[in-house]
This record gives sequence, C-alpha cells and structure tokens, in this order.
Amino acid sequence: AKGLQVVFISLDSDEAQFKEYFEEMPWLALPYQHRRLQTQLCKKFKVSGIPQLVVLDPNGGIILGDACSVVTLDPTGEKFPWDNLGVTWK
Repeated sequence: AKGLQVVFISLDSDEAQFKEYFEEMPWLALPYQHRRLQTQLCKKFKVSGIPQLVVLDPNGGIILGDACSVVTLDPTGEKFPWDNLGVTWK
C-alpha cells in the first residue's frame, strides 16, 4: 500500500533459516544478528506468536497490534489505512 513500509523481524532459530525465509520477501528486515533488538521489539509490541503484524504510526506508536487478519482482508493494501474495514484501532 502506498505509504506503508514493512520490516520483517525474524524469530528463526538460526541465521540460515532466516536467510532462506527472508529471500522470498519483498520488504526490509532487521538483520538476524541484531537479536537483542529483536527481543526488545517483541517485548515492546507484545508479540505472542508468529506471524504477527504490527502497524505503527510515523512516530512508532502502535496503530494496530495484530494486523494479520486485516491484511488477509486487503492483501494489496488498496483500502489502507483500513479504517473502512471495521478495524478497531488501538
């Protein structure tokens, strides 16, 4: 969607798994070796399972904590920012 940037944060158990999975993705990723930052981000955004998609505002505030179902409804982002899909925003 226009104005939407995706950053993948891996919970893979090793770098080889990360590389294999990430090579299929069209977006940015937090480098695998930044495990401390990955742990901090998972804690901050209350990641409880995978996959999990968190939508942030430009200042890093949480707009939607678990957006996977929303993306399923609008996979191309045509209706982004998804306020017209009955989404409850945080």
